[in-house]
Amino acid sequence: VAGREEKLQIKSDERYAQPWYRRDKLMMIRAMRIYWRSPGYNLSRMTLAVAIALLLGSIFFPIKDRTLFSETQMDSMFGAVYIAFIIIGQLSITSIIPVTISIRDMYYRHEAAGMLSSRSVMFGLLAAEIPFLAVISLSFPVIFVSLIGLPNDNIVEDFWRGFGVYLFFGLNTAIYSYIGQMFCFLVPGQGTAIVLANIFIGLNNAYSGFIASPALLTKNFFFAVQYYFVPGHYVYQGMVTSLFDADYSRNVTILEESIYFDQLCVSDPCTVFVNDYFQAFFDGMWSYATNNKDLGILVLWSVCIRIIASVALKYLKFSGK
Repeated sequence: VAGREEKLQIKSDERYAQPWYRRDKLMMIRAMRIYWRSPGYNLSRMTLAVAIALLLGSIFFPIKDRTLFSETQMDSMFGAVYIAFIIIGQLSITSIIPVTISIRDMYYRHEAAGMLSSRSVMFGLLAAEIPFLAVISLSFPVIFVSLIGLPNDNIVEDFWRGFGVYLFFGLNTAIYSYIGQMFCFLVPGQGTAIVLANIFIGLNNAYSGFIASPALLTKNFFFAVQYYFVPGHYVYQGMVTSLFDADYSRNVTILEESIYFDQLCVSDPCTVFVNDYFQAFFDGMWSYATNNKDLGILVLWSVCIRIIASVALKYLKFSGK
């Protein structure tokens, strides 16, 4: 009996039963199936992205072709951009955590059996996430920008402005999703990961540059460190500069009671370019010219998150399920 049992044992001289390329392929297929069978995560993200774009954009559709705005209208448009990327980011990070925890625990079992490596899991998660990120990232800017309008620049310039909104919104969604996965690999349970996610959300909410102005946030060293650290600052800066900075084709009416009147006007009432009002609102610290730098910072954020997540998944084990 002992000899028969020994013959039936599956043995391999290699650590894993399959070569790396087959493990990657099989894990990618499995991850994609898990994602397609998780409508609470992906369908809700895509649906909400379209709904938020329609809801916020439709507010400004009646005035999209105007060349003269009030301060209230401009402030509302700044706020709409802020609300959009924050809400989609919150949904991405909180909804990905349950899915990732289940995949993480599955990996622990398969890795112990010599069936999976951490690299295959990270590759599979990336491959499964990209199609959904692409759809979400494209659906929001196309709808929102079409409804809110762009400066009356030439077609090429307007295309690049819209493309900038797409890139920043896409990177924001990716970073929130990836950092949710990272928290799942760094801590034992789902509850702790959600706590860390809420802290990350709160930091982005507070230090993006809308609730408190960039000048105010950079006066204090403690606030300045967080302002320059959080990715939300660069996402919001990139989106609003793409939409409003260097806009010399539209104007804003400034009334005498405005906090910007002394800074921008010499008589009451006065009109200034949207660009001038934008610079006053954000303390002259944000510029369309810095978008490439901001994109680079967000790409660096994404890469660092993926590296930390990969190392954590490989070397930290919290569950034996």
